[in-house]
Amino acid sequence: MLSEEEMLQDLRDKMNSSNMAIILFTKTYGTDFKSCIELGMAVILNKPLLLLVERGAIIGGMLENIAVAIEYYTDKSDMNEAVDRLIKKSLRGGS
Repeated sequence: MLSEEEMLQDLRDKMNSSNMAIILFTKTYGTDFKSCIELGMAVILNKPLLLLVERGAIIGGMLENIAVAIEYYTDKSDMNEAVDRLIKKSLRGGS
């Protein structure tokens, strides 16, 4: 098991090698420590945020403001199509 410092370094390395951050935002997102750290790291590293949001999840206005693109999904069967829509939106510049 990784120490907290090793986990953060691993996450930082992965984020640094990525051009953007696709954040899977579920109804219970805010209760998961690792998910919160990933979101914070993406913001600190100034990565464009692409939010893939489970329908019914509540995202705050500030998060909506900093997201490059947001797409919603209903269930796992809908998720692949939602990812495709999300990436297409981000390539067009959001919205």
